[in-house]
Amino acid sequence: MKDVKNLLGSKNKKKRTQDDDGGGTVAGDGGGGGKARTKNKRSDKEKKGTVHDGYCTLMDIVQRDQWSRRKKAETSPAAAATVADAAAAPQEGAEGRPLVRKKESKIQPSKMQKNDKDATCMMQPDTDSKDEKKDIKDKDGIVDPERDTKSITGRDPDEMTPEQMNNLRGYIKQYEALGVKGLLVEFETIKTYNIVPFDTKAHELNTSKNRYKDIFCIDVTRVKLNDGEDGDYVHANYVKNEPDAKNEKDKEKYFMNDFITTQGPIEGTVNDFWRLVVQENVGYIFMLCSIVELGKKKCEVYYPDTLKETVSYLDIKVTLADRHEDGHFINSKLILEAPGKAKRYVYHHYWKNWPDRGVPITALAGIRLLRHARLSKFSTIVHCSAGVGRTGTLVALEWLLQQICMKPPPYDMKEMLKYMRNHRAHAIQTAPQYAYIAFAVFRLMALKDTAFVPQFHKFSVDMQTHTGVKIDGGAPAAPAAPAAAPPPWPLRRREDTINIT
Repeated sequence: MKDVKNLLGSKNKKKRTQDDDGGGTVAGDGGGGGKARTKNKRSDKEKKGTVHDGYCTLMDIVQRDQWSRRKKAETSPAAAATVADAAAAPQEGAEGRPLVRKKESKIQPSKMQKNDKDATCMMQPDTDSKDEKKDIKDKDGIVDPERDTKSITGRDPDEMTPEQMNNLRGYIKQYEALGVKGLLVEFETIKTYNIVPFDTKAHELNTSKNRYKDIFCIDVTRVKLNDGEDGDYVHANYVKNEPDAKNEKDKEKYFMNDFITTQGPIEGTVNDFWRLVVQENVGYIFMLCSIVELGKKKCEVYYPDTLKETVSYLDIKVTLADRHEDGHFINSKLILEAPGKAKRYVYHHYWKNWPDRGVPITALAGIRLLRHARLSKFSTIVHCSAGVGRTGTLVALEWLLQQICMKPPPYDMKEMLKYMRNHRAHAIQTAPQYAYIAFAVFRLMALKDTAFVPQFHKFSVDMQTHTGVKIDGGAPAAPAAPAAAPPPWPLRRREDTINIT
């Protein structure tokens, strides 16, 4: 071991210099006969991580030392005994743990990493470097939320583990026993719930910016615009993990992503809407209402409607770059340009056929929509007309799916409603919307396990019987033939082979 320390010490005393390109050179390499070695011309052995920046790993040193001892053992019985003792001793270096602390380099880690991207045995790569950020831009240099994803392993309802599948079966068993009628009765017991204290001062001071007088924007979670423009009020609330959670695990208890729930813009708040998009780094907008429904204006047109058209909202420019339509959605790819901000895409998904105060005929479409938000690091705006009924129903579905991923049964949908209304007043307006959330989970189960289809069909019949809502109650369809060259971005997450009806 003394020989090992001496050998290590000699390696750490090498003279380091800087070449013109910022790469270091090392004079007197221990295995190189005194020849200079340049970092930018790294040997195959270096690239494998056995030598780094003039320092040998402990494995390399130990192997050389043992080779020397074996040579001595051939002529010296005492040396042979020493070799035997060394072989019997645990070699921590063989598992990558150093026996002796290496001498600290005088070069700062950030600079060392910049000059030597292949160096892996000394430090981990800097994931926040400029090179990493370039990866989220497309060929035109536009930031793309679809590229800036995060890992959702263990929190993905689309890819459940066996344990999570058992959780899902537990939910089904629990709410199959309660039934649709029981869910409707349960909603009636909590439909008047709202947060206490119910403070809405900002709402009352900005009546001209509210679409409905009786749909309140609560102060505790309202989004405040802080861009320096006139007024900080917008009828919008955060629905996300608690910022004051005691630890990171608690912060991930409910959502993998941040939602902003808001009303459909009115004529005087369209500019405020886009200020909100810029400030909150929004990558997705889920529009769950139509501009006109049953002859009444439900939302102002707040985005360009013609391909390649650019519309300015204050000093914010929005361009419709692409559009793709399917059975349920009009998917628009918008380019957002704002002063002092990187140009980026915003994905706008307009759900065409979700009726006011009602439920859509499909559940899989909502599950597909949530997939985009779940994977992205960007925030998601969800709105309908008032921003509480349809909006609250969709976000509550994500709450419930994450609960199933995170914990075993039993589950409490009453707590789901309370959580939603603690963030967005009046969320989930009707009993059919409350039951629809359970229906969506039943639909997901039928998709994952075809043996469950008869139970799902019965649940869907009960939905129609007790709510009068026509709803999809069939079995999952056979894989559909791919459409003729559709744009890849609306379904970029994974190939969707389910015929959503």
